[in-house]
Amino acid sequence: MTTGFHFKQALMDQGWRQNVPATVTDTGNIETLVQGDNPSCYSVIENPVVPGMPNLQSNSFQHPQQAGNDASYISTMQRWAQKL
Repeated sequence: MTTGFHFKQALMDQGWRQNVPATVTDTGNIETLVQGDNPSCYSVIENPVVPGMPNLQSNSFQHPQQAGNDASYISTMQRWAQKL
């Protein structure tokens, strides 16, 4: 099942666009995003919409701890972050 929204302004790859209908799946994935009218009478989002940062938090920092390393979670996270 999909849900529709109509963005009055949206920041897309091509820059700011007006009147952008979008459909979103029930899992939260954007299915369609194109500039155009609102023929399906989607709920209108008046405020500007910008792409969001994906959730980059990961539990991968905890794996060395679980493997028996003596480093704490924070020091392990700091070491891994310094490698990035």
